[in-house]
Amino acid sequence: MVLQFFGYYFYETMYNTYRIAMVCEYMESRANLEYMFRKRKQQNLYWKGDEIEKMVVSVISTLSYLQGVGICHRDLKPANLFLVPDTFDVKIIDFGESKDYYKEADDGGAGTMATIRGTPQYLSPLLWKAHVEEGGNSRHAQHNIYKSDVFSCGLIFYQFGSMEDVTGFNQKNQANDGEKLVAEGLKKLKSRYSDHVIEIIRLMLKFEEADRPSFTELSKLVLTSTDNTLESPSNGIA
Repeated sequence: MVLQFFGYYFYETMYNTYRIAMVCEYMESRANLEYMFRKRKQQNLYWKGDEIEKMVVSVISTLSYLQGVGICHRDLKPANLFLVPDTFDVKIIDFGESKDYYKEADDGGAGTMATIRGTPQYLSPLLWKAHVEEGGNSRHAQHNIYKSDVFSCGLIFYQFGSMEDVTGFNQKNQANDGEKLVAEGLKKLKSRYSDHVIEIIRLMLKFEEADRPSFTELSKLVLTSTDNTLESPSNGIA
């Protein structure tokens, strides 16, 4: 789900200039998932399996729809997500960094040269490496923008499931081996969550972009049985 937009208006500032204001639906600050994560972490209060699964389905369904109409968010993180408590639907906000990019292919097509957007902690491995390790804060990278968002989404749900921060999970260097952190972390989650949820998070956190599904591909897995995976050659995911 996306935050509802009702309209906009212009207002005059004290400097005789005008600014635009948007009118959106109201969301309680306590429903923000960054706030909820911090609160639950303090209390050592884990989300239940069905709660996590409902959130996963809600977010992937929304982002799959957006991919289908050519919109990529590019700044996915808990602070940009709000929870609807009664249904565990998730509302996505802040499309200020979003990009119009339509491709008919389910996997989002070949990568494109695009500006690097997002919060460093939630960048994909390719974007982290280009932005921080290689390019001296490079602002552009050749990448599949939808699959980059998929990795961000995987970090978010790993964070919610483990009640741990994910700093270093998108890195592979002397200080951090993100692939190892992911593999070890997912083993721990198996005691709390279903194989289906673990499989979805594992696929989202594939380090190699070519091996990672898009939101459109993920949505097919989310809505099918636990016996179905995206690992088969017919789906193009290795």
